[in-house]
Amino acid sequence: MLTLLKREVGFALGQPALLASAAVHAAVLSWFVLTWGDGVGVPNLLPLSFQGQLARVDTVLLLALLPWTAIRCLPPERGNDLVLLTLVAGVPPSRLMVFRAAALFIAGLLLVLSGLPTIRLASAMDALGPGAVARGAALPVALAAAAAGLAVWIGHIVRTPVLAWGLTTACLVLAMAFSSILQHGSVATVALALFGLAVTLAHARRSDRTHRFLLEEQVH
Repeated sequence: MLTLLKREVGFALGQPALLASAAVHAAVLSWFVLTWGDGVGVPNLLPLSFQGQLARVDTVLLLALLPWTAIRCLPPERGNDLVLLTLVAGVPPSRLMVFRAAALFIAGLLLVLSGLPTIRLASAMDALGPGAVARGAALPVALAAAAAGLAVWIGHIVRTPVLAWGLTTACLVLAMAFSSILQHGSVATVALALFGLAVTLAHARRSDRTHRFLLEEQVH
């Protein structure tokens, strides 16, 4: 079982898409700081501090990058190949789905961390301590959890990567919009993370029915 988990994590972390997304993430945030880091920030976002402005940019960026990274880091086994993998590993399909979601979550965390140095710099420009960075990281981590759960669900249904990315992104945006209805920011963040966990567990439970036996049409 541990070997299978290591396989899933190793596959996700070894994908070029993760490195490419981390590079884009860090580059865009650095560009924003270099362009607008004059102590004022973007005029249209003036009610926010510069660190708050960067957090908004980071959120929008992650809404696109996290789903794409998760879809591209998802292992290729589908249908009978997935059933055979679980039989060889001796684990139910539900456990494999949980492992895949965990692997994608770890990849998402690394993507989030790629922007941490720039965000720390922005907080220092606003004379904010490390505590502000830690509090600001809660939403990106919750987004990573939600994106992982959605990618495992949608990625095993939709075979086309671009379409799967689009659907995952749309669902992630909707989930964030619904969670923002909650008045307290920390409650909304926890709700978003729990949504990702709920999607993962629901799909895992379903996979025990849909991937329990080999599909006859795929055997032939």
